[in-house]
Amino acid sequence: MSFWGKKNGNVAMIFALVLVPVVAIIGFGIDTSRQHSAAQQLQQAVDGAVLSSARMMIDTTLTQTEREALATTLVLANFADKDDVTLEAPVVTFPEPNAIRISVAGTMPSTATSVIGVSTLDIAASAGARFTSPSVIEAALVLDVTGSMDGGPIADLTTAAKAFVGDLLDTSRPDIKIGLVPFAEHVNVGIGNRNADWIDVPADYSTTENVCTDTGCVCTSETTTSWTHHETGAPMTGTSCTNWDCSSSTEVCEDDTDTFEWYGCVKSRAKPYNVQDTRWDIDADGFLEQNPGDCPSDAIVPLTNVENTLDTAIDGLTANGSTYIPAGLAWGQRVLSPDAPFIGAMDAATFASNNGKKLLVLMSDGANTRSLNTDGKHTLSNVADANTETLAACTEIKTSGIDIFVIAFNVSDADTITMLQSCATTFTHYSAVTDLASLTAAFKSAAASVGDVVLFD
Repeated sequence: MSFWGKKNGNVAMIFALVLVPVVAIIGFGIDTSRQHSAAQQLQQAVDGAVLSSARMMIDTTLTQTEREALATTLVLANFADKDDVTLEAPVVTFPEPNAIRISVAGTMPSTATSVIGVSTLDIAASAGARFTSPSVIEAALVLDVTGSMDGGPIADLTTAAKAFVGDLLDTSRPDIKIGLVPFAEHVNVGIGNRNADWIDVPADYSTTENVCTDTGCVCTSETTTSWTHHETGAPMTGTSCTNWDCSSSTEVCEDDTDTFEWYGCVKSRAKPYNVQDTRWDIDADGFLEQNPGDCPSDAIVPLTNVENTLDTAIDGLTANGSTYIPAGLAWGQRVLSPDAPFIGAMDAATFASNNGKKLLVLMSDGANTRSLNTDGKHTLSNVADANTETLAACTEIKTSGIDIFVIAFNVSDADTITMLQSCATTFTHYSAVTDLASLTAAFKSAAASVGDVVLFD
C-alpha cells in the first residue's frame, strides 16, 4: 500500500472517531432546546391549572378528592396535544388552607443524543397558588322575582343564590357582608322603615260607602276572550258575560269598606335621583294599596354577615309582578352605601384603607315591561325609557367603584341582552345561563372574583 493510501485510511479513521462526539454535541444542543421548550410549556400548563384550582378554593362544597380531580383535569387540558411527551399522574397537595400545589413529571424521546445512549429526556414542573380575599367585602344580590320566575326558575335561583352566600361569608371574617334586593316593578324597602327620615309614607286609611247590588242575576250570553300575558308572553283565554237577566233579582245594600295600607314599596324619586344615591333631603315616597298587588312581599335585607338571615330570606322568595330593573339596581347601590337610606356599609375611608371590594350581582330573566310614570310609580310600558334608565343606573353604580356582575337567565330578547351586557363591568362579568348548573356556576364565579390568587414556590 502506498503512503497516500495509508494516509487516507488514517483520515477516515480519525473522522469516524471525531464524528460521534460532534454528532453528540449537536444532538445535545437540539435535545436540550426541545427539553427546555417542553418544560416551559409544562410549567405554563401547571401555572394555569394551579391558578384556576386556587380560585375553586372558595367553593366549600367541593371535597378534597374533587379538588384533586379538577386540578388534574386542568393540567392535562392545558398541556393537550403534546404527543411526544408522556406525563406521569399530577401530584396535588394542599400545603395550607386555601392553597394548592401541583407537581408533575414527564419524559420525551431524545433525537440525536440517542447515539450516546440517551433515549429519553426528563421534564418536570411545579407550582403553588394561594387564594386570598379582602378582609372587607360588601355585596348586594339584586334578584328578579317577577311572575315569569314562578315555579322552577325561582327554585333554581334560591339554590344558586344560597350557594353564593355560602361561598362568600366566613364566620371568622365579620366584615364580609351581603345584602339582598328582590325586585319586580317596585322594590319593598321594608315596613320597618316607615318612619325613617329618608322616606315619606302617608297614613293608612279606610273608606266606607253603602253599595247596593242585584243578587240572583243570571248570565244569558257570554263570549270568549283571549290575550297575551304581559310578562310571560303566554296565550291566555277566558270568558265574559255580555248579557244579564236580573228580572228575578233582589237588591241588597250593605256597607263596603276599602282599606289602603303601606306594604313596604316606594315610588322612584324624580329624575335623575331615581337612579342616584344622593340628595336624601328628597324623600322616597311610599304608596298605599288595597292589597300588595304591585308590591313584592320580599323586602330588602340590609348588609349582614349572618348566613341564616340571608338563607331564610332567599328561601322565602316568591315570584309575582312585572319587571322594572332600574329600581332593583338603584336600591342595590343604596344597600352598599355607608350613608342613608341604609347604613350597614363601612365608612368610605376605612373601607379604602382595608382595600375593600364591593360587588353587585344582578340576576334577571327578561326584558323591562314597566317604565316610570309621572307620579313616580312604574306603571307605564315604555320599554325604551326603562332600558335607558337601566343603563343610567348601571353607570352610577360602576362610577361609584362597585363591580357589576350580570346573570341573564333564559333571556332571548336581543335588545335586552345588549343592555345587560352593557351594564356589566366587563364582558367577563356577564353570564348567559339556561339551567341550574350554569346559574350556580355564574353566582360562584362572581363570589370568586373578589379574591386574589398568588403563585408561590
